[in-house]
Amino acid sequence: MSPANKQRLRQSNWLDLILFFIGKRKHCLVEGHSMSPTLEHGDIIFYKSASLDVEKLDTGSIVIISNPLNQKQLLIKRINGIRDRGIELIGDNEEHSRDSRHFGFININNIEGIAESYFAKQRN
Repeated sequence: MSPANKQRLRQSNWLDLILFFIGKRKHCLVEGHSMSPTLEHGDIIFYKSASLDVEKLDTGSIVIISNPLNQKQLLIKRINGIRDRGIELIGDNEEHSRDSRHFGFININNIEGIAESYFAKQRN
């Protein structure tokens, strides 16, 4: 995937916090290194429900999904392709990512949300 197709997340700001506190956004913690260097372990992602913006799903979008191998866990991945068979997902750090290469295509209904912004953990 070319860098031009990659969604660039913006740093979160006060508006993201307000939207979160009034229930218009959700959040999740980045665990692991599958999305490095875009997202690092400890970063916090703010996302909106995919049902609100399905038409905005595109190759390069960062999405939050229910893990097909463990429904109690959320995964953060990038859309690598949208096909008739489903949506193909990949981590930015392919060497450390469990993605569509392991669990196959996913149904659009498995997408919990679309990432909008992030708070970066303090880096040394």
